[in-house]
Amino acid sequence: MEPGRNKTAFIAQWLMKEITEGRFRTGDKIPSEYELAERFSVNKKTANKAVSELVVRKLVERRRGGGGSVVCGNPALLKGKFVVFMSGRISYYSNLLHGFQEGAFHRGYDLYFYSSPDVTDFTLALNRLKVENPSGVIVTHLHEFPADLPFPVLWVNNVPADIRGCNLVRHDNRAGGRMLAEHLVGLGHRRIVYVAQNNVEQPLLERCRGFLDVLKENGIEVLSIELFSDASLSAREFTDRLLRRFPEMTAIACDGDHIAMSILLALRESGIRVPEDLSLTGFSCLPEVQSLVRITSVDERPRRMGAYAAELLADLIEGRTEVPVSEIFSVEFSAGRTTGPARNRTLP
Repeated sequence: MEPGRNKTAFIAQWLMKEITEGRFRTGDKIPSEYELAERFSVNKKTANKAVSELVVRKLVERRRGGGGSVVCGNPALLKGKFVVFMSGRISYYSNLLHGFQEGAFHRGYDLYFYSSPDVTDFTLALNRLKVENPSGVIVTHLHEFPADLPFPVLWVNNVPADIRGCNLVRHDNRAGGRMLAEHLVGLGHRRIVYVAQNNVEQPLLERCRGFLDVLKENGIEVLSIELFSDASLSAREFTDRLLRRFPEMTAIACDGDHIAMSILLALRESGIRVPEDLSLTGFSCLPEVQSLVRITSVDERPRRMGAYAAELLADLIEGRTEVPVSEIFSVEFSAGRTTGPARNRTLP
């Protein structure tokens, strides 16, 4: 093969390697033909031919108006695939999944999503994993999962049962609980009821612990920790019961925005004003709730964490980080319109 052709092929192969290994990602500009010519000590015509080879293979496209040559989103360049096991009806999970996909694509991996299987039967999960043969797996919203898998597994926002030394990324739920308690205490609230979705999921337990820690530090005892599930009582029935049992309460702290919204509507039906009569907090800053009422809450930024988690799984697969990994993602307090100064009065 003629010398010029050897140089062209060498440059084309170098560009392909940079793309497949993720140093140039989809949408990134590759070096200009002038830069390639200087880097490899060739003329611009040879560099142009090398780029043209990638254009023909649909790995790179040339942009008009000085846009340069950018990497295409070609599936043939994918290094492998992630499998995500997750379930959930609120937007938190869809945003988390969006982040997983974003991070996976940025690192050159495809992503397959499955709704989490029954926690008592992993046959379906194992069969899917055998068929898919993924590069790595992300698990969230499950308490158990097979431990002896031939590829990295990353747990997101919950701690698995009976699996030690696992790779884990989670929100700083305890700090979020502290933020909400500090806010209420700062407003003068001393008679607070805490409403939880359940008492088994680790993230929810951490929110409660952080909240109670602040109350204890300020010499305050929570009036009660109540569990709410609309499967047993309607929001109106549950809220009316709280009002009867704790007429002295000045604030209700919920460990989820969706629960806070249900209670807010029930309070309005009962003639209770928020925050004039009662303050109310949520958790997670769910867009579907916050677009209706700005509830004082904690923003977990699930899309951002999802993207980071996917990048971290890519690092595990590619041996770029030591195992096990344990990362805590920061959260942010979000002041809304549902909290105000404590009122020294008994509710009707």
